[in-house]
Amino acid sequence: MRWLYHFVRLFTAVWFLYAGLNFFFYPDNQRLGLVPASHDFTVALIASGLFAWIKAIEVVLGITLLVHRFMPLSVLALVPINFVIVYYNWVLEPHRGTYIAGGLTFAFTAYLVWSWRAHFWPLLALRGAPHHDLKPHFTTIRETGDAAS
Repeated sequence: MRWLYHFVRLFTAVWFLYAGLNFFFYPDNQRLGLVPASHDFTVALIASGLFAWIKAIEVVLGITLLVHRFMPLSVLALVPINFVIVYYNWVLEPHRGTYIAGGLTFAFTAYLVWSWRAHFWPLLALRGAPHHDLKPHFTTIRETGDAAS
């Protein structure tokens, strides 16, 4: 299943790089939406300046996914962005094409999260104790996920 993991990772990387860079190189080419709700949502994000930050994060995530570095952090950062993408595609502008795009986004992110699940289980600790010193206190989780790739 390594080939599936790498396909999903690379496809997501290229998808995010394209979507992010397209906004900066061709800002007039940004799709605003076909229905009033999606149009207003996109225009508000652009007018507030938040859309440029989102697209910059997409570019950074695309690069980290492409070079296969900082994967647990990158996968974790994908989740809120993909939540908004799925909401936009399924709720604000629902039609066959956006259902497919939203579904692929959801499925690919879910697969990447599942692939890196060992790094996320410690986040679900019911109780924990903070470290009050300045030592790094690295966990026993493997430093790289490359052993399985």
